[in-house]
Amino acid sequence: MYHCKNCGVDVDSEVCPLCHSATKKENDEGILTGYPSVKAKVSKRGIAKKMYLVLALLISFILLAVDLHFSSNLSWSVVCLATIFLGYIIIMHIFLNSLPSVFAKISKSMGALFLYLLFLDWFLKVNSGWSILYAMPILLIIETVINFFFTVINHKNFQNYMIAQLLTTILGIVSFSIGSNFYLSLIAIVLSLLLFLSTLLFGGLKGTSEIKRRFHINPEE
Repeated sequence: MYHCKNCGVDVDSEVCPLCHSATKKENDEGILTGYPSVKAKVSKRGIAKKMYLVLALLISFILLAVDLHFSSNLSWSVVCLATIFLGYIIIMHIFLNSLPSVFAKISKSMGALFLYLLFLDWFLKVNSGWSILYAMPILLIIETVINFFFTVINHKNFQNYMIAQLLTTILGIVSFSIGSNFYLSLIAIVLSLLLFLSTLLFGGLKGTSEIKRRFHINPEE
């Protein structure tokens, strides 16, 4: 059995699945004996990031050179570069990062995807405004559905998803106010708000305590 001093939990791994730091091994008497080496795992992640970065830069220079050679200004290569950058953000800084929660990785990927679509909308100037009109509320609906499944699957730790539910509701209101599709925005708001209120209602004291803790609401003594 191994113990993580950061999280205060006992696990069956030399690396804590929550914070990805080295754990200390306990002997038969429960005494901590030392730390294992996690250098190999960290170095593999670092090598993967460097390899992707080198390949991304190489491909980007080639695409830019070809685009400039056959046209007087940059056109399609910019979209390719944005796609490569999106892949770098999602793969390297999210899924290969030390974020403990899969849901957090998916949520950050959705945010990066929206920024990518927003850039494409601005750059391509084809049916301008579709990223706000359709993409934003649709991504919020997908985010709510994903949140629902994680809340159900990991129901013992449902409080971990409540802030994301509330944030999705707020973003749905924002999308509605800035001119997104009326029906899609309304669906995003209703679904996320319904999920948040249901979680808060069925969560009972555990749910309300999480909200008070996150917003630093101290009960009156």
